[in-house]
Amino acid sequence: MGLGEAVTFPSIYSLFARIVPAGQVSGALATSTSGIPLGTVVALLLTPLIIIHLGWEWSFYLYGAMGIVWCLAWKKVVKAADSIDVNVNEEVGTCGEEPAQQSVKMSTKAMLSRASVWAIIMATFSNNWTLYVLLAWLPTFVTSGLGVEFSSVGIFSVAPYIVSFIFLNVAGKLADHCVQRGIPVRRVRVAMQVVSGLGYTITLLVVGHAGSAVEAIAIISIGCAFGACSAGGFGANHIDIAPRQAGTLLGIANTFGTLPGIVGVYVSGAILQATNSWTMVFTTAAVIMVVGTVFYCCLASCDELAGSGRA
Repeated sequence: MGLGEAVTFPSIYSLFARIVPAGQVSGALATSTSGIPLGTVVALLLTPLIIIHLGWEWSFYLYGAMGIVWCLAWKKVVKAADSIDVNVNEEVGTCGEEPAQQSVKMSTKAMLSRASVWAIIMATFSNNWTLYVLLAWLPTFVTSGLGVEFSSVGIFSVAPYIVSFIFLNVAGKLADHCVQRGIPVRRVRVAMQVVSGLGYTITLLVVGHAGSAVEAIAIISIGCAFGACSAGGFGANHIDIAPRQAGTLLGIANTFGTLPGIVGVYVSGAILQATNSWTMVFTTAAVIMVVGTVFYCCLASCDELAGSGRA
């Protein structure tokens, strides 16, 4: 599954860089990304019913069948996009600069030598670390930290995902609206990322002091609302700086972004075991979030990579 899913987001970014006008990039990417929390909600609500009435095997069969149906539909839809190329940098670059020559593709090594690429990588890493801690560890925190069976929280447990779905779309549209009104794109990207980073940081510092499961989930839901602003921040910056290689850049950034799922889980577990403090787990994540946000704000750019030199 991991091998198959690895191409999904690079493909989306490559496609959107071709067919989505510059002033609508954030909204398009946010709408696409919002399918993740929406799918999570559907799966969390539907899967127990499938298991109860059909057996656990059918949860795999049915979701697999849905994937096949989707692929068949997608094959027809994507053919219509083959001839479309809005050439988002035809007259003015996506960040308001003069268009750069994109005829020569940059190598991965060349990309990794650019500060603006590392800004995106650091933002991706810190954002994913926060999401893993807040959402992946939520059931464990509620059960062991608050002494409540997570299943007893009921339908309220899907609240963070519903909030993410809603506010991803809101944040994406807001970022596009700001760009269309003439606000410099770099300023929009940085401002949206600051809101996201600040919201996540405050959430991480507060949630460890929650007195009940419902309170903890409510706090995390608020954090997800602010965190969704990253859709108009680093989340769209790949297409700004590498419109012809957005998929490649996204793949590079996401490679680093998967590390929190490996290292983050281990580190969080080690901190919890050593200190027996959930507050320390969340504070560590907050520090990483601050570092990533500051790093992004200082180094983020909207200059196309090929405009700074060719590989």
